[in-house]
Amino acid sequence: QSWRNTKTMKRYGAWDIETAPMTTALALPYPEALRQPPSNYSKPETIGAWREKDRAAWEEDRIKEFSFSPRTGRIVALSINYRGQEAIDLTAVDEKDEKDLILSGLTLLCDKGDRNDLIVGFNSRQFDWPFLMIRMCYHRIDPYAIQSHRAFWNDCNNRYSKYNVDLREMLTFGDYRAKGTLSDWSEWAGVGAKDTKGSQVWEWVQEGNADAIALHCRGDAHRTGAVFERVYPLYAGS
Repeated sequence: QSWRNTKTMKRYGAWDIETAPMTTALALPYPEALRQPPSNYSKPETIGAWREKDRAAWEEDRIKEFSFSPRTGRIVALSINYRGQEAIDLTAVDEKDEKDLILSGLTLLCDKGDRNDLIVGFNSRQFDWPFLMIRMCYHRIDPYAIQSHRAFWNDCNNRYSKYNVDLREMLTFGDYRAKGTLSDWSEWAGVGAKDTKGSQVWEWVQEGNADAIALHCRGDAHRTGAVFERVYPLYAGS
């Protein structure tokens, strides 16, 4: 059952971000001294083969590791879906464009009252919102120039905020050990599983394919909103 047409449904902006590693992080050399082969490897050719395989694994693993940290990663896309009626996509394939993306994205997310009664993300309390806040600080963006009320920021940074809602927390009742991705939950809600993966984002960044990144991010925002509507009665602010 959809609650979209009921008078009790509040205006929401379902949102999502996509991230990628920063160039400076990727420039770090392979830490050979910190990664040693098994102690029973003695032959040079065996050690060499292990080293080659380990270097390849390190190259692949660091993309994910760096992308998930606001210290070594950056935001390349931010999408907002307004109750399935309007979608806004912001992209920053080039690192120099990230600051403008954050300014524009926060302006939309913080538009409380005029456009939003609440914003909702999936795992946003653990990832999207903290990542966005740290990158905002990295670029020395003044949050009060975007939203002047200190109480607003205190509320958004509060786990129990009724404005800044984490859909995953709602679905699991705060159990962070519970399994279930956005794709799992969207399939459960009848929206359909995701047909692209976050691991593809770095490939699209390298290709300069902003359209593919935006489409993927937009899909996540749309699914977040659709699942939120399905479980809207659980929303504490309803």
